[in-house]
Amino acid sequence: MGYYNVDREDVVARGLHAPKPGLNNVGEYQSSGRPFLKTVLGTSFVAAGTINPAVDTKLADAANEISVEFPFVTSKITIENNTNHPIAVYFCSLTVADASTPANSGVKENSNYFVLPSSGGGTPLPTLKLNVKSRKVYIAGYSATPSNGYVALAAELTNIEEPYNCDVDGIVGISG
Repeated sequence: MGYYNVDREDVVARGLHAPKPGLNNVGEYQSSGRPFLKTVLGTSFVAAGTINPAVDTKLADAANEISVEFPFVTSKITIENNTNHPIAVYFCSLTVADASTPANSGVKENSNYFVLPSSGGGTPLPTLKLNVKSRKVYIAGYSATPSNGYVALAAELTNIEEPYNCDVDGIVGISG
């Protein structure tokens, strides 16, 4: 077999010298731990907007959700609610419509969210600990808009840079 110089050109430019880790790279999740911290003040929650009474009368609409984007894919997320009202945590925007009822959000229609109760005096902070790969998390008021306190979010990041978009319809358990 002959050597063709054309076959060996631009190996570095094609990216074959050092492949990047992907979503199914177990080692990235085992060795992850790059910290990401974010505090969302209770006054950051928007009180304006309407609530859709046809679906879920307690979860706010898309105008009220707060989106937190991560620079890399996460392996673990911890969220603490230290506000005066319960909050909802979910992974798909409320603007993504459900396939069966396009006027409604898949998150609301199928109740694909976690509810963290408000913090009480003398009790431990309501905490949600998840082992999940995600690039974005959404937080919204539940039954009322928080007006004081804060929501603390801590995540362990991997080195995976791939876009991992959950904002699409039809993902069972996330959007509906």
